[in-house]
Amino acid sequence: MRRPLAAAAIAVAAALSFVWYFGSPLQTTPGFFIDESSIAYNAWSIAQGGVDEHGVRMPVYFAAFGEYKNPVYIYLLALVFKGFGPSILAARALSIVLGFLAAVCLALLARDVPARAFTFLAAIATPWLFETSRLVFEVAAFPLALALALLCVRTQRHPVLCALGFALVTYTYTAGRFLGPAMAVALLLVMPWRRALIAWGAYAVLLIPALLNFRALTARVAEVGLAKPSYFAAFSPGFLFVTGDANPRHHIAFGGMLLVTVGLAALVGIGAAIRSRDPWSRYLLAMLVLTPVPGALAPEAPHALRLVALGVVLVVFAGIGVSTLATIPREALRAALTIALFLALAAEGLAFRAQYRELGPLRVDDFDAAYPYAFSAALRMQKPPLCVEESPYYIHAYWYGVLHGVDRAQLPRADEGTEPRGRVCVGSAPVCASCRVLTDARGFVAYRRE
Repeated sequence: MRRPLAAAAIAVAAALSFVWYFGSPLQTTPGFFIDESSIAYNAWSIAQGGVDEHGVRMPVYFAAFGEYKNPVYIYLLALVFKGFGPSILAARALSIVLGFLAAVCLALLARDVPARAFTFLAAIATPWLFETSRLVFEVAAFPLALALALLCVRTQRHPVLCALGFALVTYTYTAGRFLGPAMAVALLLVMPWRRALIAWGAYAVLLIPALLNFRALTARVAEVGLAKPSYFAAFSPGFLFVTGDANPRHHIAFGGMLLVTVGLAALVGIGAAIRSRDPWSRYLLAMLVLTPVPGALAPEAPHALRLVALGVVLVVFAGIGVSTLATIPREALRAALTIALFLALAAEGLAFRAQYRELGPLRVDDFDAAYPYAFSAALRMQKPPLCVEESPYYIHAYWYGVLHGVDRAQLPRADEGTEPRGRVCVGSAPVCASCRVLTDARGFVAYRRE
């Protein structure tokens, strides 16, 4: 009788936590950034005809603005659009579900019930992971991919499963192109070399599609370049606990990327792992060293999205820290510290969410929230075809065209100054002398070349 009651209690708690976690994504993350439109439009195109925006059938990587987007998230979103139709809510909901599932998987990595509960709550409350789950970017699937790979390593059921986990990490997000191979090499810390060889062989086979698209693997580096290494910036107290990422899309202007409670628990967990001779602890310590590398080599460091794997690992260490409290001899002290830790986590998490609800909606320009107003105004002034400015913002027109039922063929692109005369166009501010702005929505305009 106790087991059904416990299962029912867990189910109710999970449902309530998901409702709290889901929140109001359309209000707190206004608009749709240009990269989100690119991902959503390509997902819709795959759902419709199995081709990307350039007509390539079932690509491994998706060509965008000088770079290639990773496939896992786009194909998942294509399945969502296939079942529920295209919408911004459906896209944001996918990211939120992936973030919630990542929290569940991370909780499974913990050793005991209190540690699992703390890890789960930390994962859904920590700004780093929470804010990533609000974005329609490939990185939204990365914490789940990493958590699944860590589960494969933790259980060691079969080397091939580990290889599948590393491949998922590699194909999900650009940082995974380093972390996937690094995690594979680190297998020697937890399993005999003969079993590791099996995993490496399977992983090598799974990498063949990526290697056949080598240009896609290097395009992002060619676009943004490599910065002077700033490895220790990821561990800066200012980044972790005070200001966080300066990009408003990645983080609201409140506190750091990590809750102080989670950071303290993680510090205890790291200390316990250093003292332990457990192979799993050695593997996690290796991950702690490796995860900042992709962010250290890229511009704009510390960059929360490129460093999100570090946030995942720190949450795992926080769970180990809670398990370490169970070793305190005095029961009263042990109980008091555990309760205090949970209460502090709840207080910090609630404070962050309150600020997120207040500050999140203010990021209008950061998410191109005004573009659909300019697009709708252009549609009211003239029936399609509409002229679309030849710039990266063309993808906004394609995506909002999908939402308004306007076929891409009815949205021809033209360079600035070459727009057809008399035709209503949509884009950013025009440069031609004879162009007349008809509607200006925070820099996105509907205009006509006279």
